[in-house]
Amino acid sequence: MKLAEIDWGEVLDTLPRWEALSPDARKAFLRIKPATPAEPSVLGPSRDEMVAAGVVTPPGPKGRLYTLAPELRTLLKALRAAARLQPLDGPGGRLHEEYVQDQLTVEELRAFTRHTSSYYGSADRREAASRVSSVEWIRGFLDAEPGTPMVFWEQNLVVPGERQRLVPPALARATHALVRALADRAGGVPLRTLPSLLPEVDLATRVAALAAALRYLLVFVSVHDDKRVEAMLGVLPSIARRMGPPPPPPAAVAATGAMEAPFLVADMTAVLVEAAGEPIPVRGDDGSLYVRSQRAIAPRLLQMPAWMDAFLAGSANPARYEAGEEKDARLFDRIETAVAALTTLKLAKVERGERSQLAVTHAGRAWLALDEGERLKRLLDGLRDSPQLNPGWHQVRKGLDFFGVSISFGLGEEVDLRAPLAAAFTSAPGEGMVPLAHFTRYHAECRNPLLALGQGQARRMYG
Repeated sequence: MKLAEIDWGEVLDTLPRWEALSPDARKAFLRIKPATPAEPSVLGPSRDEMVAAGVVTPPGPKGRLYTLAPELRTLLKALRAAARLQPLDGPGGRLHEEYVQDQLTVEELRAFTRHTSSYYGSADRREAASRVSSVEWIRGFLDAEPGTPMVFWEQNLVVPGERQRLVPPALARATHALVRALADRAGGVPLRTLPSLLPEVDLATRVAALAAALRYLLVFVSVHDDKRVEAMLGVLPSIARRMGPPPPPPAAVAATGAMEAPFLVADMTAVLVEAAGEPIPVRGDDGSLYVRSQRAIAPRLLQMPAWMDAFLAGSANPARYEAGEEKDARLFDRIETAVAALTTLKLAKVERGERSQLAVTHAGRAWLALDEGERLKRLLDGLRDSPQLNPGWHQVRKGLDFFGVSISFGLGEEVDLRAPLAAAFTSAPGEGMVPLAHFTRYHAECRNPLLALGQGQARRMYG
């Protein structure tokens, strides 16, 4: 059910009948399938209440199924979709990909990602969900004044054969006013209060404005699965939060476990010690270690606190390994990172021959003889000498990977993100630790250097 295509005038007209029910009866109503009479077990203890309210018709003398009141079918379709998708309850207040997949066709999805489409032109649900979860999405719409600017804004989102909704000035103004009003209401408002948001707008325009805002993923209708079981209307919490005051800087908290050891240095040492005893066989095509060798080295790696282990697990790629190796994927990734650092710093090298192998260099043996502090300094010197300025799509051809991650769009070689990233980390309190979620949220929303570049800079390499 595409929410933007629903007759919201009919929904708003019949919504009071659903809200007059008890919370349990509201939940029972949502379990009914619009085109199928309901079994008594679907309605449960609420069936008598729902019969008395005229929501369902009881079965005849020889029947057992309860029939939904025909005039409530559109309401049921809308509320079931809103309750199933719950767009206002996504993780971190952002829109989840399932909503995009459910509500947009492939053509509509590609329109949302037209300027950031992948090399193969495949529709990218994650990209669309991320785009509409940013405050720039709402601000881009609100900055487009009703009239020609808004018509141009909408043109980028319609698909061939689809009519533009925001051409009529009255409708464009109403949609603009609706989004503006909801952007100032963190947490959203009950759906029934829509008329109060647009008091000077006639019913037909008000309904059309809601449908347009839903179509372009500016506002959302969601049924919260809580004690109230209430239909809510609002912008995404991730946006509403940023439209208000900025979040406070992250404060130090007591951590359950501390991690101060430079584990990359320890990982490099473990690999190099293994290679010092006997060169390690590697694959001839890419110089990577065989799983057998990774298994031998993995037990020697530094043990991590549970929170650090969980963090590293989020970046591991189990799909690259054989079935049953998923639990070791993060350890194997650490080993690969260590090998890359060792070969880049020329502490180890891949010797090609009848059997390719990873061997320690003279510089590597000298590095092993240093204390941990000097080994760390050599690694940091290599990072400082890296020419990489940002984690763009391009590969790092020489020098260490400063960022350790890559992004799927190009930023240009001139965009230097090293200083802002270093500044973010050095701004943390000198004592104690800060929650990662608070740290990333604060710097993403308040000190994000990418926001100053403009949307035109953030594009996929082959978009």
